[in-house]
Amino acid sequence: MIGRSKEANVVLFSRKVSRVHCVISIQGDGPFTLADLHSTNGTRINDQLIDGKVVTLQPYDRIAIGEAQFVFKLH
Repeated sequence: MIGRSKEANVVLFSRKVSRVHCVISIQGDGPFTLADLHSTNGTRINDQLIDGKVVTLQPYDRIAIGEAQFVFKLH
């Protein structure tokens, strides 16, 4: 879970980030997914707003949450 809450796995200190903003997960051997949890300012994947949606992450997808930006990589 990514968010502003201190209970989040990744804590982002920004008022543009919801307490519980989004979650990245994997089911078994399946693909990684990112679910926006109806955050106030939304989550962007490759500059596309995914407000309230679940998307399958691809290697090198760019994830923007508030002012924070991440690149999804698999090793």
